[in-house]
Amino acid sequence: MYPVLTTMLSICVFIQLLQGDPASIVGDYIHKWELEIRREHLIMSGCRDHEAFNGEIDGDSRKEVTKWMRGVSYNHGFQCKTFHMGVNFLDAYMTYYSGQVRLEDFQLLAIFCLFTAAKIEETDFSTKLSHFVKFALEDLTTDADRAQMLSKIKYLYKCFQHELLNIFDWNMLIPSAIDYLLGCFERHRMLTACKSRVEFAHFDMDGYQYDSTGFFSQAASLLHHAVCEVESLKFSNSQLASSAFYRTVMTHESVSGMSQPHRSCLLVFMQALLWLLQ
Repeated sequence: MYPVLTTMLSICVFIQLLQGDPASIVGDYIHKWELEIRREHLIMSGCRDHEAFNGEIDGDSRKEVTKWMRGVSYNHGFQCKTFHMGVNFLDAYMTYYSGQVRLEDFQLLAIFCLFTAAKIEETDFSTKLSHFVKFALEDLTTDADRAQMLSKIKYLYKCFQHELLNIFDWNMLIPSAIDYLLGCFERHRMLTACKSRVEFAHFDMDGYQYDSTGFFSQAASLLHHAVCEVESLKFSNSQLASSAFYRTVMTHESVSGMSQPHRSCLLVFMQALLWLLQ
């Protein structure tokens, strides 16, 4: 692993020197990636198992509910990270408790995951849990029945929070795929104005671009769809982000702000990263 990293670092340093940029920037870049990948492995290595969706709740069930989570996130104006964190929570919980979750409770579990992510990431979030669980109360005819069901749901949510905290050892600030994608674009100077808050609505606003060519929007859209597929659990979040970044760059013949040598070096380096992470 490390000989390959050293080789790639040498190539990057050489290209940066040709461009007149300090080699220390490249070394810092490699060091940060190593630290982030190690942190991801430490936190997420036991929280992504596609085999957890081989029972009553299968890959199709997961795809349906994650697409629903994506729609809820869009309708509420959530950040992209809120959606991705919610999906990470869902996968982690299913990895640990797949045999204990019934299919009829799966959507409720998805609500708990997305609601928890929103409480962490959304600074102006004030929506109550009762608003998210309306579907569970629709068939109840009396106020007493609805109040009883809501009380039960709140109790289940408290249990869920405790179990989720234990899964992540009380470290809920987990790295998401969108975080790694932002890192790819920031470090390759492809964002003209980096923003920490990335909302779904931004991708549908005519003319709104994070970069002059719309690369980030395209790569993020790939991620939004990819994480809904159960096969994505065979890869880490950083792998998914690197793949989306690499695929977006390769789709186009030129990249704004990057010379051809720099671009070629970047693509070789991203290929090496994907190989190392497997």
